[in-house]
Amino acid sequence: KFASVKMEMASIWELKRKKRIVLFLGRLTEQKGPVQFLHAAKRVLQVNPNVVFVVAGKGELLPLLINMTLDLGISPNVRFLGYVSEEDQQKIYKIADVYVMPSTSEPFGITALEAMSSGVPVIISKTSGVAEIVKSAIKVDFWDINAMAMKILAVLKHEPLSRAMVRLSNHEVAHYTWAKTAEETLKVYHETMAKAREGTTRTNK
Repeated sequence: KFASVKMEMASIWELKRKKRIVLFLGRLTEQKGPVQFLHAAKRVLQVNPNVVFVVAGKGELLPLLINMTLDLGISPNVRFLGYVSEEDQQKIYKIADVYVMPSTSEPFGITALEAMSSGVPVIISKTSGVAEIVKSAIKVDFWDINAMAMKILAVLKHEPLSRAMVRLSNHEVAHYTWAKTAEETLKVYHETMAKAREGTTRTNK
């Protein structure tokens, strides 16, 4: 499994020289929106066939998704990587020209921040938690396949847009660190404990 991933990664690096790369990375479940990703891929390829859509991750939808690429007639332009190690995830973000997170339901979406920190323009679902805090990502309704495709095409076509997104993302993502998250979590914890102690004191009086 790992050997085949490494070989596929190498072939994608080779493809990168000739084609643009649009990346999906996540579990292949309905929640993550891989079906919407492939439908958007179909529309993108109708306009720009010089694009490869890379699907990284594993899950129960994999057989369905492979069959979808055949039914949609886009299989030559789709690559399934299967499981990708953390080390290879870092590499594959660098390959991508656009990262798409079309989740139908997403409590947060850490991969969006990972892609942003890797210098990749990001398109995310409006229903994701991360959409509430980031401003430099393009946001789209997961069910609006046409809009998703148009936004992918726009980022691929307009280099000034892509560069501006990367520049803003680099600045924005610097504020989101695990240290800062831990600090803010502790702050809320201490405030809550202080209020609880205050409430106990009043009750005892």
